[in-house]
Amino acid sequence: MTRFKITNEENLTKELSAKVKNRIEQEARFDRAWFSQPETFDPHKHVMEEERLNRTISLIPPGTSKACDLGFGFGYLSDALIQKGYEVDSVDISKIAIDRYKGKAKTSQDYVPYTKLEDGIYSVVLATDLIAHLPETERRLLISECSRLITPSGKLIISTPLDVQSTDAAERFLSLIQTEFDVITLIPSHHRLWLFLHNFKPFSKFLNKSEKTLSILEGISRYFYENDALTHLIVLAQRRPLYVPPENPPIERTPKKTVWE
Repeated sequence: MTRFKITNEENLTKELSAKVKNRIEQEARFDRAWFSQPETFDPHKHVMEEERLNRTISLIPPGTSKACDLGFGFGYLSDALIQKGYEVDSVDISKIAIDRYKGKAKTSQDYVPYTKLEDGIYSVVLATDLIAHLPETERRLLISECSRLITPSGKLIISTPLDVQSTDAAERFLSLIQTEFDVITLIPSHHRLWLFLHNFKPFSKFLNKSEKTLSILEGISRYFYENDALTHLIVLAQRRPLYVPPENPPIERTPKKTVWE
């Protein structure tokens, strides 16, 4: 009995130590990035990121309840939620990001997927381009955290960049979401050619500003490469109920009487 107790205490200590270590490492990494290269988080740095931002905003339904934005960065999506009528709680791990934000959302420094936000009060939860930054062991926990925060009929908007060299990246991303949510809408981006050309400096300045070129290159990528050109995926999903009654419930039959009744 004593040995079992010690083993559990040791496992719990290791688990807590791993959480603390991950939080410290992530906080330091993002603070360094915000201090030295804040433009890397700005979706207005070029048209591809702007297009992803606009596609995400298009999925936000209007409302008058509460919403939260996990890993809000520059806060453009938090501001979009406010414009759609929501009262917004925004979370980021970087104190520098929080200090830079000048919008009207209520901000707090916290570590996803272990936030201190209240259970089940948000009609909309945003977790855009966040999952790829988490350790692999915590990606499934992010989906559980979103499910914890959201109302029974609430909507999740979640996205991730996809490496075209990865195998089944989109399928694995969707399978994580579907552990807790039903997928309603998918918005894919096929920017393989745009990213390829953007790596060449002579093209980069022109590509950064041309929406028309982005659209043309995406059409070409989709036509020639199909899903092999998939570089980003935005998902609108709804929390799955804990219990779904069967469509055709079994008919209860009146039991036959026995001979002595």
